[in-house]
Amino acid sequence: MKMYARPGPDHGMPAAGHLGLSQGLVRRGHIGTFPNEVLIKIFTDLGTSGWTGASRILLQAMSTCRKWRDVIRGTPEFWNEIHVIRHLEWLGICLERSQQLPIHISFHWSRIHLLQALGYLHQHKDRIASINVRSLHCEQVKDHVIFPWNMLQLKTLNVVLEHEHADNATPHSGRCPPLVLTSPSLEELTVHGLTIDGHPPAFSSLRRLSIRACSGTRKTHRLPRFLDILKTCVSLEELDLQETALDAILFDIPQATGPMVVLPRLRDLFISGKVEEVSNLLSHMEVGPSVNIYLETDYQEDLSRATFAIRNILPLDIPQSKLAILRSATRLLLEVPNASYEDGVMFITATRGMDLDHKLHIAVRVSAEHLEAGDGTASRDAKATYFLNALEILPTMFPTAPVHTIVCRGEIAACEDPSDWLPLCAGFPRLTTLVIDDSIRFGDAVPLFRALASPQSPDDSRPVCRFLESIWICNTDGEVDRLEEIRKCLMWRAANQVPLKRLRLEVVASEYDATILRVSEYQAHFAQLVPNSSLVIWDIYNPDHVRRMSRGIDVEMPFDRRSSSDSMAVDWM
Repeated sequence: MKMYARPGPDHGMPAAGHLGLSQGLVRRGHIGTFPNEVLIKIFTDLGTSGWTGASRILLQAMSTCRKWRDVIRGTPEFWNEIHVIRHLEWLGICLERSQQLPIHISFHWSRIHLLQALGYLHQHKDRIASINVRSLHCEQVKDHVIFPWNMLQLKTLNVVLEHEHADNATPHSGRCPPLVLTSPSLEELTVHGLTIDGHPPAFSSLRRLSIRACSGTRKTHRLPRFLDILKTCVSLEELDLQETALDAILFDIPQATGPMVVLPRLRDLFISGKVEEVSNLLSHMEVGPSVNIYLETDYQEDLSRATFAIRNILPLDIPQSKLAILRSATRLLLEVPNASYEDGVMFITATRGMDLDHKLHIAVRVSAEHLEAGDGTASRDAKATYFLNALEILPTMFPTAPVHTIVCRGEIAACEDPSDWLPLCAGFPRLTTLVIDDSIRFGDAVPLFRALASPQSPDDSRPVCRFLESIWICNTDGEVDRLEEIRKCLMWRAANQVPLKRLRLEVVASEYDATILRVSEYQAHFAQLVPNSSLVIWDIYNPDHVRRMSRGIDVEMPFDRRSSSDSMAVDWM
């Protein structure tokens, strides 16, 4: 049971007469007839509204009568979750009343006197199950470690270190010392504002490790030392390195040289940081096929660097890398969204079949200022450049993977020539399904179809994408001359013995009725060339049409659980 108070007289116990809820209980029966077991059950049930509400109810109940006070004081389960705001005397009271139960402690004030708190905790150290230091000022950990002794029962540790200084204070020139781990049973560790160190036994039981926001000017670890720490985390299931966590590491060895980290139980890997540093770290890791990987760049301010960040965040030598998904991916999603999406401008997601729980997701980030202004690395021209270059880069990221399905979302108007699409088409020879969603609308799909009516290469006269069966184009322009070009390309593939089996064209119309009259005959033309074909016309001024545009892709081609659970389906296969 969680206990919290802002101590006043008598350690913060409120005066009698303020317990409306308890007074209601009194009116229902005689206080003296309530067995202790019933009271404990009632107080336990009342204490489920969060730690502040639960504590307030119990402290008020103590002021109602002596019996209730004695029952609450004598029940250690009501005192073993301890929240300390300012006064450490409250910590001492809870430690005493929790008796021998495992205790869970949270400190909520950055100026809490750490040495005094350690004095209270020392004799109870072997029954501490979790510690949550929500905000600790860095001045308190300059000259000593945060927790100087083993805590044999400690399972969860969360430390948030603040580095902000008052105007009249002198900031320290380097980082605070790393948190030195000594507790042998620790399973979950989150540190914010500092790094970690310790002996191998202290890391062997970790199941979740999160390091965030390392700030300062001094590196605390050379890369080999950091890799050695990770290697000892043999039980690790989740690794989370973000918000400048890698800034504390000196990357002083080349990629794929030195220690190699193998984490056999790893299930979730999240790394955010400078592109070159994330790439280097990944080159020293072996990540199996059952790991969900999320990679995120730092804010990209230079257009040329941002354009290639989606590839450069991966190890330089992809064929020799130990990231299993790069060799086993069968489905790819490329997104360069027109609208602002959090702080990302380009995304790639890779899955093995429909396994949506173990995938690779890469995000290229830019600053909120650029996103809001729509300029710099978040401008429309920049996004068009990202999309165009990603079509060329994507095959180099998965050079040996058996990719059969690709979904591309971006401004297809950026691809003005068939040669813009050829690297994608030729780079995935096993491709069977291609979906293109024009994020701007009214784009021209003809260059894509002309690319599909091309040979594999100058040295290979066979048609490109000779296993391609299905094409789905969303939000393209529906002018008759463009539909005619698409028909010619379909005829070329049929004549070269590589006909499509399924075709869905969704065209956008600003003059809906006139467009229907102009293009309706092409439904019959396409049906003659492709057995399962459909031509859908969306009215750009019809809100219902606008709402339904592109939604079917998320249902038929899901890359996350939210999309796959959507009830709306489009039967086009």
